[in-house]
Amino acid sequence: TACVANGRAPSISVVNLETNAVRTVATMGSVINGLALHPSNSRLFISAEGTSSPYYHSVLNIQNFTYSYFNLTANARAICLTPGGTRLFIGDAQHSLIYWVNAQTYTYERVYFTSDVGSTAITTNPQGTAAYSIGVNTQRFNTVNTTRTHSIPNNGIASALAHSPLYATLE
Repeated sequence: TACVANGRAPSISVVNLETNAVRTVATMGSVINGLALHPSNSRLFISAEGTSSPYYHSVLNIQNFTYSYFNLTANARAICLTPGGTRLFIGDAQHSLIYWVNAQTYTYERVYFTSDVGSTAITTNPQGTAAYSIGVNTQRFNTVNTTRTHSIPNNGIASALAHSPLYATLE
């Protein structure tokens, strides 16, 4: 399955890569900032601007195309699941915060303080022991004790992160 955030209309296209079937579903909000597909079930977490409470954070079930929502008083920009899908990182678009949310119960657990307002992307290492956030700076956080271990200035605002677990070392 591939999930695509559509730019012209706030919607998500879910593509079955085996059959090439496409289903497009409207979303709340005006601009989709990020997607996080759960590694072992059918939940797609959506980060979107222009949403209002209680629809701040949408979760689309890509099997039956129904939504659930949870409210965290953050306007999400960056979004990322840990490799096992147990925790969700949400970068606040208007503050220097990254929230750590239990992905099963949708409850807030911890907060990370960044030096950037509005992280543009977040990812983790394959073990889920470190989180990386980008914006004006590239930052690394220890997910065990929530400390920032690195902050490296970028030449402008970085916009995307990617990693491959293939041949990955601990970092």
